[in-house]
Amino acid sequence: YAKYAQRGDDPPSFEEAFLNLVRVHSRRFGGAEMVPLVDKANTAPKAELNAAPVSGFFGGDLKYCMRALRDIAVGEEILNDYESQGAPALMFFSTFGFTLGRGEHLHVDDMCQFLQAHEFEDPGPDADALMANVWRFASEHCQRLAEA
Repeated sequence: YAKYAQRGDDPPSFEEAFLNLVRVHSRRFGGAEMVPLVDKANTAPKAELNAAPVSGFFGGDLKYCMRALRDIAVGEEILNDYESQGAPALMFFSTFGFTLGRGEHLHVDDMCQFLQAHEFEDPGPDADALMANVWRFASEHCQRLAEA
């Protein structure tokens, strides 16, 4: 309350605080629950990961936590495994809107059958963000198919 008072802001009501607590503790996607705070962790290539999820009974309650894989410095970003090596780059891109570097994803030969970077030019700095992102993906992961 003191922080709000110092800024001259009203603190959230009990109802607002409770709603936010519910949002933090529970989110459902077709029956699967995700903890939004864990959802905030980014990912990286396997060698750079510094945290991993762990679940189990702690203090009598079933909980989902993050476990440090090594010492993590104050201010260092938490990097969780999005399981990129088990997903084709195109599936990862479709799910998350980005990919890791070449070699960090499951290789699928016909993944880029209909998406070849050589078929369209670099959209440039003023291009639509979606088109620019698709072009970057194709440039990184889709190679020119051999001429028949």
